[in-house]
Amino acid sequence: MDFNVNIDELINECKQACIDTLEDTATIAVGEIQGITPVKNGTLRRSMTHGDVDEKNLTVDVGSSLQYAKWVEEGYTQKAGQYVPVLGKKLTGKHIDGRWMIRDGMTLAEAQMENILKQKLEERFNKND
Repeated sequence: MDFNVNIDELINECKQACIDTLEDTATIAVGEIQGITPVKNGTLRRSMTHGDVDEKNLTVDVGSSLQYAKWVEEGYTQKAGQYVPVLGKKLTGKHIDGRWMIRDGMTLAEAQMENILKQKLEERFNKND
């Protein structure tokens, strides 16, 4: 039996499949997150995006750079007694629950990641069959 395998090429193909999988999964995550992001004027929804894949660490950032996105995601506690002119009243200090749209959108996208990776690997290694 003769094995003629270029290990470096094999490693590069596997790594590129992982990079492509992360890119596709991040794109899916952004779509899922945008679909469940609460909308007042659409700014938060439109701000959801993903960065470039870090090819060294095989990671990608997904979310929003808007300062208030974290508060919508995780929730917050109002500052009791603070007057809000737009509302015309003082805040009560109650806790406002988070919407967890980024967490939930990522969970939905990550559930598809294994199948995406399988597809990417099949595309690379079955191309000569």
